[in-house]
Amino acid sequence: MKYELLKILRKKQDLFWILAFPIILSTLFKIAFGNLYENTEVFTKIPIAVVADESMDSVVFKNVVESLSQGDNAMFDTTFTDNESAEKMLFENDIDAIIYSDIDGIKMSVTEKNGGNQSIVKSFTDSFIARKSVIESGKTDISEFVKNMNSEISYNKEVTANGKENDLYVTYFYNIIAMICIFASTLGLAVINESTAAFSDKGARISVSPVKRSSVILKGLISALIVNYACMLVVLMYILFVLKVSFGNDIHMVLFASFIGTVMGTGFGVFIGSVLKVSRGIKEALCTGISLIMCFMSGLMLTNIPMIIYEKCPVLNKLNPVAMLCDCFYSLTVFESYERFFENIIKMSVTTLIFVLLSLIFSARRNKRADL
Repeated sequence: MKYELLKILRKKQDLFWILAFPIILSTLFKIAFGNLYENTEVFTKIPIAVVADESMDSVVFKNVVESLSQGDNAMFDTTFTDNESAEKMLFENDIDAIIYSDIDGIKMSVTEKNGGNQSIVKSFTDSFIARKSVIESGKTDISEFVKNMNSEISYNKEVTANGKENDLYVTYFYNIIAMICIFASTLGLAVINESTAAFSDKGARISVSPVKRSSVILKGLISALIVNYACMLVVLMYILFVLKVSFGNDIHMVLFASFIGTVMGTGFGVFIGSVLKVSRGIKEALCTGISLIMCFMSGLMLTNIPMIIYEKCPVLNKLNPVAMLCDCFYSLTVFESYERFFENIIKMSVTTLIFVLLSLIFSARRNKRADL
């Protein structure tokens, strides 16, 4: 076992693709997408200016706006100022809208910079106008109005079914971990190739020695599994603690799913090595190529690819091992229950079992022919 581990650790090219490359790729993703979600998906306070006179209507309106501008989940970043200063701020794009409140009512002046923010401000003013008389009469206090506004206007963060933020760009990091797991196939394939007489001197020695080929392969596969999973752990720790990307609170489940994914990836490599009767180079090319295609289909290069595939040919997502693993990570973030998570775990386990059984069947047939 020690010899097999050391042998795998000397394979710098394989280690690059399961350790160095994922770290480089995750760093680039963080640089590219690190603040993009916050800037495009997560709500931030809308900068507005309020120009109000001293009328009773304006006093009530100012109190409401002040209430909506306080706290961590404030809707507005409000500046109370005069008309000239407000127009200057709007012209310089320091604010998204000006709200005028006077004895004649509520009016708006907006910029074309952010149509979504304009809609929110417009919804707020319309709601205030509709309820102004109720507020002024004292039948509804300002705090109740603010509470209703927070529930009626869709301005807050996009959240999942369990109340967590749904960061669309974190799926790229899910795919990096899934990529490492499926790349265990290259190590699994190497174990099969090196134990085959036609492909290596070691295989030739095994074929004429009293040592069982199956025991040599088993030790090699366990060593490959250990190395690949260790590399995955290093990359995962780097993503979590250095890049500060959250995989949710169920890290133990992430580790469990990653282990199953690593076993599945190793099994896929064994399958390629055992089933195909082609040269070693072609096997390696097919193993790497198919793995990359599965990563592409799960969203490693473009995060919306799985949705496109789901619309056009949903069966491909259900059969894609990388997509299964990514869906495990996604389900931990989105759903409160583990039902979908364990559905994917079962599918990955069945897929691994199919790889192993087919490998055993084809290997047994070849051994039988060799004996004849």
